[in-house]
Amino acid sequence: MAVPSWIADPDSWDTLHLGKWQLPGIASVKIKRSRKVDKKEGKDSGGATSTVKGPSVADLDIEILIWDPATIDDDMAALEDFLNENDPRNGVTSQPLDIAHPKAELRRVASILIEDIDGPDPKNQDAPGSGAWILKIKASEYSPAKKQAARTPNTSVSYTTATGRAGRDDPPAPNPVTPSSKGAPAPP
Repeated sequence: MAVPSWIADPDSWDTLHLGKWQLPGIASVKIKRSRKVDKKEGKDSGGATSTVKGPSVADLDIEILIWDPATIDDDMAALEDFLNENDPRNGVTSQPLDIAHPKAELRRVASILIEDIDGPDPKNQDAPGSGAWILKIKASEYSPAKKQAARTPNTSVSYTTATGRAGRDDPPAPNPVTPSSKGAPAPP
């Protein structure tokens, strides 16, 4: 399924599902994914050898803005249920929660573990007519470890090595001719 455009379907980008909850308000989801890289600098050479040890789990920063005066009571009740079940003082070991949001789908994050919840706090509480609340959630991707071998790249990928072309307007490089395994000449 294609991820919906935030222009054509902004509501899907404002909506966040975590586990069994559709969180109220407008959701903003930031996802950072990186690689674990071990860099070994060469002696007196000015260069370095980098060994890719695999991907790190993604870090998520989620903000929920609750602002609609018409639904604030229902929104806060829904938020209270979510906060009560995810409160670390309950003695319950944190369970991974499935996440449904277009950015999570784009970045291939299916489940998360909540690390920290901040708020809800009033936003711009000194501004006249302000009644908005902000909830911040820090989470990490839940992805059980899979054994991956570390590897040291020996070349970089460039346009030329990926396409066999020296530049965008150059024709493709000819395929190399290799003899067949039965001794017959390879087709042209």
